[in-house]
Amino acid sequence: MTDWTAAFKELEALYAELAEDVKWSNPLCVASGNCCNFTQAGHELWTTPLEFEYLVRHESLERPMTPDVCPFLTADRKCGVRDHRMFGCRVYFCDKEYFKNHMTRLHEKFFPRIKRIMRDHDIPYEYFRFMDRIGERLPAPAPPGA
Repeated sequence: MTDWTAAFKELEALYAELAEDVKWSNPLCVASGNCCNFTQAGHELWTTPLEFEYLVRHESLERPMTPDVCPFLTADRKCGVRDHRMFGCRVYFCDKEYFKNHMTRLHEKFFPRIKRIMRDHDIPYEYFRFMDRIGERLPAPAPPGA
């Protein structure tokens, strides 16, 4: 049986270290929320069971699903689950220089450690599209005119 509390504690320590590395990288963020509109930004968010469970076990899922836009993007274009967001959200910035110079380095440095935490806690490795999996957990959108 997985000790999720222990796995989450290790993930939080990794995320704290990652935050310092991202801070050092000094990416430009204009807080537009455009990165959360996956189609508009031209990317997809992929995640692991460890990160996904960390999010859904700590945040309310009482929000409707919308196609191609993260359901946790708030009306003021901010992340509504910032403390529990996925690795991909923590390293993705619209800053092209950061992307070119730091994103791959951060992925190569930290992502294998996420996989190691999963292995150490007997969490089967899987890598899946966030929007597919969160769509299975969120309420369906209201029909038009409802």
